Amino acid sequence: MFPMSQFRKIPAAVSGFTLIELCVSTAIIGLLVTLLVVATTRIQASATASGCLHVLRQYGAAFNLYAADNNDTFPSGASSEKWYSTLAPYMGATNAIKQARGGTCPELARRFNQYADYFTGGVRREDRRGYQYNRYLNPGTEGSEPIRRAALADRLSRTLLLWEGVGVGSDSRHISGYPGGSYTYPKYRHHGTMNLLMTSGEVVSRKGVYNPDERVADAALPVEEGGINWKKSGDPFYFK
Repeated sequence: MFPMSQFRKIPAAVSGFTLIELCVSTAIIGLLVTLLVVATTRIQASATASGCLHVLRQYGAAFNLYAADNNDTFPSGASSEKWYSTLAPYMGATNAIKQARGGTCPELARRFNQYADYFTGGVRREDRRGYQYNRYLNPGTEGSEPIRRAALADRLSRTLLLWEGVGVGSDSRHISGYPGGSYTYPKYRHHGTMNLLMTSGEVVSRKGVYNPDERVADAALPVEEGGINWKKSGDPFYFK
């Protein structure tokens, strides 16, 4: 027999990750986190876009209820009269703040804190809804005549009522504008998509070149690429 001293003890295998296994695991975790962030961002964007559609449909109902009570005309587009304040009784809001919460584009409202420095000196968040009103429908100026809804009967579903406009900055004070003319600052804030309200109450979407800066108007895309011709022709819509 051999003496026990001639046999070497074999050390037990040490359990654990090798460097390669650790690197692979880290890479997989990093990839999963990235995918999760992307998915969360898309879900959030989809939710705010859907919220915008809901807000515009509410405005559509309010505009048409107002017209039914006011000789078939829409509210004045004069900045001093604030079309959204005129619609407040038709939106079910009891005060300006509550009406603003229910009448502001959710994507814009979500980003207000990024522009906190702008809301000083009397500039109120309640007056920045992220939408512009087609002032051609009722200029609200002396000597001007509002367009009656009946006059648009054959094109209600293609005549622009509201569109998404810049949310903060000097241009955002223009809560109404003349599309194809002046004071028009379109914003495709849903990652290159804009929601628009027609005089019929329908909501449609068009594409443009998105700039995340809410103080800057976005560039349009050609009509054949899903955009809008913001010139006087207004294709594929009517402005008046």
